[in-house]
This record gives sequence, C-alpha cells and structure tokens, in this order.
Amino acid sequence: MDTFIDKLAQKFSAQDMIRANLAAEAKETKKLREKMESYESLLQEMRQINLKNMESAERVNQLLQESEHVDKEFLQEMFAKTDEAIHTENVKVYRNVQAAVSNALEEQTKLLIEEQQKQIEKQHELIAEQGRISKKRGAFLKAMVVLIFLGVAADITLHVLGILGIF
Repeated sequence: MDTFIDKLAQKFSAQDMIRANLAAEAKETKKLREKMESYESLLQEMRQINLKNMESAERVNQLLQESEHVDKEFLQEMFAKTDEAIHTENVKVYRNVQAAVSNALEEQTKLLIEEQQKQIEKQHELIAEQGRISKKRGAFLKAMVVLIFLGVAADITLHVLGILGIF
C-alpha cells in the first residue's frame, strides 16, 4: 500500500511540474506574441508612412506636369532629395525593427533552451531517485524471498520428519 501511495505522490509531483512548465512556456509564448504584434504594428505604421510619401510624390509629379511656370529641374532635384531622405529613414526604421526582433528572438531562444535543460536535469534526478528506490525495494524483496524459502524448507523438513515418525 505504501508503494502505491509513493507512486501516486510521484505522479502528482511530476504532473504538477509538467503543468508548471507548460504554464511558463505559455507565458513566454504570450510575451513573444505580444512583441511580434507590436513589431507588426510598427511595420504597418511604416507602410502607412510609405504610402503617404508615395502620395506626396505623386502630387509633386502632378504639380510638375501641370505647372509650366515652375522650374522643373529644381522640383525634380528636390523630389529626388526628398525621395532619398525618405528611403534612408525607411531603411533605418526597418533595420531597427529587424534588430529588435532578432535580439528578442535570440533572448527567447536562450531562455527556452535553459528551461529545457533545467527540465531535463529534473527528469534525470527523478529517474536517479526512482533507481535508488528500486534498489532498496530489490534488496528487501531478496531478503523476503530468502526468509520465505527458509520457512518453506523448515516446513517441508517438519512434515518429512512427521511422516517418518521421527518428530
């Protein structure tokens, strides 16, 4: 009965550890999703800004085509500079977001690896503990078998002596 209770207690503790690990992993996954959502919103904002810039560029082109009184070369030069500046800023924002995502991903990967290593170590400890318990039980069972064998041998000897009339 004690062994059954011990096994039941071990199962509950192992199940509790598994549940706790799953809860921690779910929490980390939720954090990653939230970060990814924020990065996605930043990228969406970049797209909107880019669309606005493209609309502005189209308006400038329309003004260039409609207006004969404006110096076309000056406007084209300004447009080129504006386009270059916008492109430079977009590249900076993209690289910043990319770096942030990459760093966050590396951090989360390291944390998950560490957590898995801890779980593996705990499982090795549980297996070692179960091995020690099995050895103790094995020694107890051997002793019981020897005692039962001696008792049966004594009983057979008494019966044989009783049959022979010696005892």
